[in-house]
Amino acid sequence: MIEKALEHSPTAATYFFSRQVTAAHPGEGLVEGPAYAFDPFAYAASGACTIEPLAGEYVQTTTMWDGAHGTERPAHGAFSVAWDGRALHLYWFTP
Repeated sequence: MIEKALEHSPTAATYFFSRQVTAAHPGEGLVEGPAYAFDPFAYAASGACTIEPLAGEYVQTTTMWDGAHGTERPAHGAFSVAWDGRALHLYWFTP
C-alpha cells in the first residue's frame, strides 16, 4: 500500500493511502492526522504501549541528529500496537 501511495503527489498520496487502508479494513475505524500531533513511538518508548512492525512489512527509517547523537524514527511502515488490552493497526505514512 505504502509503495503505491508514494507514486502520487503528496496531496494525492494521502488521499490514495486513506482509501487503500479503508478498503483493506472494512468496518473498522480510521484515525488520520499530522505526525507532529501524534507520536506513538514516544508513547511506546515511555512503556505505555508496545509497537512492533507487522510481519513481512518493510519499515523505512530516518535518522534525526540533535548535534550529540542520532535517533532513528520510522518514516513509513505498518505496525501492530498493543495498548490498554487492545490491539490496533498503525500505518505510519509521511508523504
